[in-house]
Amino acid sequence: MDLQGSHPIDATPQQVWEAMNDPAVLMACIPAATPAT
Repeated sequence: MDLQGSHPIDATPQQVWEAMNDPAVLMACIPAATPAT
């Protein structure tokens, strides 16, 4: 996978970190994501 470019995020680094560690947020952003058991 080759990811390039950037996209500004209107959030603090802390808000981004919390979102990246929130399973509900990740499942909403990643198609076909399922909870880990």
